[in-house]
Amino acid sequence: MICGGVISDERSRSNTCSEACSKEKLQQIQLKYYVLHSGEDGFSQKRYKQAKTREKADPSLRERRIARLREYNKRPDIVEKKRQRYRAYYHNFREEIQTQRRMFFASLPPDEQEEIKNKRRQYDREYKRRFREWLQDNPGIHEEIKARNRMLSRERERRNALAELLRESQQLLGKK
Repeated sequence: MICGGVISDERSRSNTCSEACSKEKLQQIQLKYYVLHSGEDGFSQKRYKQAKTREKADPSLRERRIARLREYNKRPDIVEKKRQRYRAYYHNFREEIQTQRRMFFASLPPDEQEEIKNKRRQYDREYKRRFREWLQDNPGIHEEIKARNRMLSRERERRNALAELLRESQQLLGKK
């Protein structure tokens, strides 16, 4: 018994009151089995081989598994978890990843390098075009961006003027 409900005469050969309880009971039995045997050497490999053998015998099992996996990977919470995991991985291994990419790119023949550069340029143009269209559709955000850029430009000019003033004062004092 799972929920404690009354077992009807129709389910007299079962000790569960409904299909939902039966499914829950089966899941509990399978989970207990998994916990009991998961410590064994090669348990996961054996289960994987058994699943692959069943899929070879019945291709519909493979199709159902792939469909379930696709649905799972479309869930917003899973998409966000993966995005966070990928970002954290890139953050931790950025130098190595970029080095590998540079080495791979350098190992390519010049014509393939040029093809990749052209694809990047094409993607960049398309992205910038879509961004400009988005800005035109959102004039308030466009004004905020322009105001921020003006402020950053003034700040950069102020820092450059200060650096120039410090350089001139160092020259006048004869320190450089």
